[in-house]
Amino acid sequence: MREVIVWPEVHNTLWQNLDKETYDSVVDRLITQLENHYDHCRQWRDPDDETLFDFVLYVPEHGIWHTFRFSVDDTMTADHLFVISVSHELGKVGI
Repeated sequence: MREVIVWPEVHNTLWQNLDKETYDSVVDRLITQLENHYDHCRQWRDPDDETLFDFVLYVPEHGIWHTFRFSVDDTMTADHLFVISVSHELGKVGI
């Protein structure tokens, strides 16, 4: 199993958009999903950069949905997954 490393910029974006309880839940969910389902998740390669794959989480908070699209690098080392960036949109985008 690869260790998941979340870059500070990703934490900052999550902090700016979520309350503490939801932030903690999203970070835990992100790490757990990537650790446990890496083989499935890595198939969604970024068409502009094959060193990255996209991972999407839909998050409800106080009746509002958030869509977070994470860019994950699985090519830097064989033992790690680096969550290097995230974008945020309100609503369930892409469903």
